[in-house]
Amino acid sequence: MDRDRWEYVKICIASLIAVIAILSSNLYRSRLHIVRLEKNLSLAHSRIQDLKKLEDITNKQKLEIVRLNNEAEKLKSKVEDLERLSKQVQTLTEKALKIDISYKRSQRRYSSRGTDVSLEE
Repeated sequence: MDRDRWEYVKICIASLIAVIAILSSNLYRSRLHIVRLEKNLSLAHSRIQDLKKLEDITNKQKLEIVRLNNEAEKLKSKVEDLERLSKQVQTLTEKALKIDISYKRSQRRYSSRGTDVSLEE
């Protein structure tokens, strides 16, 4: 009977050693998995920080675009004003030219008749 007990103890010890080996293997794999998860978490944190920086840059760019659009609208308005003024100047120049031509024609007509016509009359 002692022999049977001894065999039973050996089997129990061998079983315990096998369980310890399995648990150690699982613990090692778990530690590796934790290390990978920590690395992934660190990468995710870095990416989040990068995305926040990109978001800040994007927001600044949006503000700059709004500012530039406002500036463009002001410039567009000024260009339209200049175009309108240019047309007015052109119209006035044409009228002045017509008046000048008309005045010179009148002068020629009256000078050929022998009368001296001035603008003051």
